[in-house]
Amino acid sequence: MKALSIREPYLDYIIRCGKRIENRSWATSYRGELVLHASLRVEHAGIVAGYHDEARRYMKTLGMIRGQCRITDCLRPREALRCFPSQACWIYAGEDSWCWVLENVEPFPCPQPAKGRLGLWEVDDELVEMARGHLS
Repeated sequence: MKALSIREPYLDYIIRCGKRIENRSWATSYRGELVLHASLRVEHAGIVAGYHDEARRYMKTLGMIRGQCRITDCLRPREALRCFPSQACWIYAGEDSWCWVLENVEPFPCPQPAKGRLGLWEVDDELVEMARGHLS
């Protein structure tokens, strides 16, 4: 299954706070299921005021696959703002950026450690099943 590493706190915002746009400097033609992996690096500038207590929780899952979603589109910021106005606070409007549209976000009940990579990468199906709680 395809996977994408995302820095915290942005992955937590996707899984728990309704963020449905992932900003990237590159486009993707891939559409389909995607495993969400917590990068080992944290984007401290992305931690909003009052969120520091929550940060302690996701710091325990750095380097783990934490959930899954479906990529349904890849748009330029202007088009993303037009199509998804409720996501405006998550859309980075840089000229060279791309907005990946994420739907059907589901957290995994049993996050599992995985070595992340740049770009889209393949994660072992058995590891995904363990994270879903289907294998022990």
